[in-house]
Amino acid sequence: MNLGEKIHYWAIDSIAEIAYSNSFGMLEHEKDTFGILVANNATMPLLKLLSNHLWITRAMRRWPLLYLLPNDGDETGLGAVTG
Repeated sequence: MNLGEKIHYWAIDSIAEIAYSNSFGMLEHEKDTFGILVANNATMPLLKLLSNHLWITRAMRRWPLLYLLPNDGDETGLGAVTG
């Protein structure tokens, strides 16, 4: 395991501890327990595009594209954390 991954795990566990009073156990188990980093790495190019072109962001918030965004029922990623 490299130092970059450990720092990511520590940062996410620290934020979770502050926000939810319970860490996700990523640093303890040395793995991405909810797939947060995988989802982050997959969506970063899209987030860069959306931040530069606001009309795309407005279009994504309309039906049916709204259903592509994270929600409570997701098993991995941001939806699993907030759900």
